[in-house]
Amino acid sequence: MALDLDSVVGLATLVALVGGLGGAYLQLRESERRRRDAQATEAVRSIQNEEAFAASRLLSALPEGLTAHEIESRGPEVLGAARRMEMVGETLGYLVYSRVVPLAVVDEMAGGSIRACWRTLRRYAGEVREREGIPNSFEWFQWLADRLEENPVAWKRQGAHVAHREWRP
Repeated sequence: MALDLDSVVGLATLVALVGGLGGAYLQLRESERRRRDAQATEAVRSIQNEEAFAASRLLSALPEGLTAHEIESRGPEVLGAARRMEMVGETLGYLVYSRVVPLAVVDEMAGGSIRACWRTLRRYAGEVREREGIPNSFEWFQWLADRLEENPVAWKRQGAHVAHREWRP
């Protein structure tokens, strides 16, 4: 079967069009991935500051499961740390739920702090919900802590310094 010039040109045009569309699709996907990664990084960075680190350190040093009275009676510094970590947990939890930030990214960057602070604040959060009649207080913080417990990043048990020691640039 012999192809005439019009058929060859038509076939070449079709191949070029499909190739161009395929390339454009791949570029679009890569651009979307970069945008999503930048959004996730910026979202996490926006709440990782000295106040959040100080609040996390303070709460992590306290016993687990403190009551509302025990948290509140420790003074404004502890109460402020509890409220600061509530804001961090709520923000990160919602960003994970909305799929702006992947759960693994939160676990890798702040999972230990989130877990530790939630263990300290779990009872406090429940009592605050009941006392204030606001069932959605700490809702995304609790949701996030539960998801982190259910889906831990495996290498975190060892720490990055051990799990990724073979990494090379």
